[in-house]
Amino acid sequence: MEHFININQIIYGNLFSENDYTFSKGKKQHFLPSISYRVEQQKHSIEAYALIYVKNIKAPIKSDLNDFDFFANSGFGLNYGYKIMEKDRVEMRVFGGVNYASIYYEIHGNTLNTSIFFEKWTPGLQAGLNTMVYFWKGAFVNANIRYSNYPWLTNSNQSEKVNFHQNLLVGLGLGYRLRRKRK
Repeated sequence: MEHFININQIIYGNLFSENDYTFSKGKKQHFLPSISYRVEQQKHSIEAYALIYVKNIKAPIKSDLNDFDFFANSGFGLNYGYKIMEKDRVEMRVFGGVNYASIYYEIHGNTLNTSIFFEKWTPGLQAGLNTMVYFWKGAFVNANIRYSNYPWLTNSNQSEKVNFHQNLLVGLGLGYRLRRKRK
């Protein structure tokens, strides 16, 4: 049995929103690491993780609401993984699971009465691909891509039809593998 600890930084995100929200070029991304712990036996693994992704976004609303647009996705989840490749110092695995996340956004304009605010905790589903490259003993560089879908997410503010039902996050990080010695 092997144990893995990872610390990742989300380097890219896409919201795939119904209103075509996109992440603004050149706007600040907040660097908050995500962490995960995985137990693996042979090719099968179970992973628990927590992540926070915060980014300024560009809202496609036709008003003065584009001065400050802010999106955050934070949550935790549980994934089942299956190792599909193991060669020399490289491993790849696919994973899928469930998560519980907070979808939060703020959009502010030039005046105080043009603010839109939304926050909702919701269950979701996710799938992804993880690649690890070992560089020293049990230490490795980690890259992953994860697609999340929140089918039960609803926006109670009917005047503003903004829905973030799905997202794609790409992360890079470092980790360490701990092996249990066999008797």
